Amino acid sequence: MQMPNGATLGVVSIYGTAIPFTGHDSCAYLKDVLTRLPTQQGSDISELLPHKWTLA
Repeated sequence: MQMPNGATLGVVSIYGTAIPFTGHDSCAYLKDVLTRLPTQQGSDISELLPHKWTLA
């Protein structure tokens, strides 16, 4: 699914502001998730949500 222009930035911006509320480092979270996302199994994608994420 392709997102309209600017939508991706909007999603990243929302996560960037929400992550500190989980107690995680925003930069570490985004770096890890963006690295793991291309190879993450669809059934395990929920592991990348901020409230379930742990640094690999």
